[in-house]
Amino acid sequence: MAPGPTYSEIMDRLAPDEEGLARMAARFPMNYIAHPDDVARGVLFLLTDESRWTTGIVLPIDGGATID
Repeated sequence: MAPGPTYSEIMDRLAPDEEGLARMAARFPMNYIAHPDDVARGVLFLLTDESRWTTGIVLPIDGGATID
């Protein structure tokens, strides 16, 4: 898993107000800061049969930050 910015106590320190969160979100193609559930969905995918042919990857959950 390679999560991008996710709402957490650390995020509260990095962007303590709505304006700071909006500036940070604007740096990502999806213009969104992840919630912990967004990251958990990636973990759940890897735990299901839907990912049974998936091996040896790093799964970015980063709002498009790693798009080339």
